[in-house]
Amino acid sequence: KKTSDELREAYLFFRKTEHRIQLNHQIQTHELPRTLEDQEDLARRMGYSDNALRNFLADLEKHRRVVEELFSSMFYHSGEEILNSVSPEVRQLVEIIEDQDKTKSLLSRLGFAEPDASYTIIKGIIRPSDRKVGSEKGRSLLERLAPLFIEELLNVPEPDRALIALDRYIDSLYAHSAYFSTLLENPPTVRFIMKILGESRFFTDLLIRHPQAIDSLIARGAQEYPKSKESLENELEERLV
Repeated sequence: KKTSDELREAYLFFRKTEHRIQLNHQIQTHELPRTLEDQEDLARRMGYSDNALRNFLADLEKHRRVVEELFSSMFYHSGEEILNSVSPEVRQLVEIIEDQDKTKSLLSRLGFAEPDASYTIIKGIIRPSDRKVGSEKGRSLLERLAPLFIEELLNVPEPDRALIALDRYIDSLYAHSAYFSTLLENPPTVRFIMKILGESRFFTDLLIRHPQAIDSLIARGAQEYPKSKESLENELEERLV
């Protein structure tokens, strides 16, 4: 009963916030205003008065944590399960990450042109600090997610560049660690995101500026993209009939 009440309160809070944002900007968006002035205005339109913005953000974080913890408890993948699902090279990388020389040597063999720089970034993803992810829960989720990211990283043409883009993308999720849970339950989306980060600078910048776009990617079945040439030709033929 307590869980259902908390989930209901979180849903109503998020929906009310979403409606206030969309009414003000006259567009469909799920992002908070960027400026403090606009955030303060949103907080007051949400009904907050004294210390409006601080109290609004505190409630927002409280509801986010409720949803994040519930999601994680329902869809839990242990680190061991994930490691068993990736390649031996990725498992070895995770296991030896504290040994700088061995890890750099492995990175070089795996196709990284700049193993020194890449080592620092990869270690920060496998062993995230509080500067990388704000909450302890978020850091735990990223640790479990890291092998999936690295597995896909090994399949892109320029892993060094894609790794830098991945690091920027993770930084953009600093206050939105619930998305790590979403990605853990959607490995095809991890693959799709890494394809974007590895092949398109334009869409990488777009994804980093709008990290909530993950929701749309999952909801619209983006994991099925990019479509094959045959699939596109068949779709075109159907539309022309």
